[in-house]
Amino acid sequence: MSELLLVRPPTPKTASIARISFDGAMLRCFFPEKREDFNQIVKCHNLRWQSPYFVREITDDTDRLNWTAELIHALLAGGFCVKADESLVHTAVNQSYTKEPRRTVSAVRTDHSQYGGWFRIWWHRDEDCYQVAKRLPGARYAKPVVVVPPDSFAEVLDFAERHEFLVRPSALRVADAARAELEAALVVSVAAPVEPEVVRPSTKPPKLEVPDKVAIDESLLDD
Repeated sequence: MSELLLVRPPTPKTASIARISFDGAMLRCFFPEKREDFNQIVKCHNLRWQSPYFVREITDDTDRLNWTAELIHALLAGGFCVKADESLVHTAVNQSYTKEPRRTVSAVRTDHSQYGGWFRIWWHRDEDCYQVAKRLPGARYAKPVVVVPPDSFAEVLDFAERHEFLVRPSALRVADAARAELEAALVVSVAAPVEPEVVRPSTKPPKLEVPDKVAIDESLLDD
């Protein structure tokens, strides 16, 4: 990383400075004021409040550079001063970054306790794809995304194509592994088991035939 550079719009809304930094994969934005207009910008770029910063985890290096520059550009356009890495500032001002896609399919990290290795379906907060994503086989809502098991790889890839979701390399690896497992499965043909006939006792006693005449057997008569 290069030196930090302070940049400001011609007429800033406030003298307060938004300071952009990183802690590993975690993007951090510190701003000393409480302003709703500032909050709306950072939240639209998927940052959340984690005192004393707005934060967002971005694991891919290229995404981290592009999306941070996009955030800086949005803050400057919104009338706020920004202090950040010099190269990021120049990328933001020149708009030479790649914008963040609004719909993506990626993979949940394998160290996730419950859904590790599943598909992760994300969309921008300005859109609503919940209902259609939730219809995928095995889909679960794991706020703020929908996750889908690897077994549904064919349906997920078809969903992504029909609804213009960018499929990340991590999701393609999940799909390839699930497809390979399916193709390597042992194929067997078995007949359905024959169930024995179950005789169920009737709850109603059988109806007896009534004879036309009733007589005593002669062997039972007294001499």
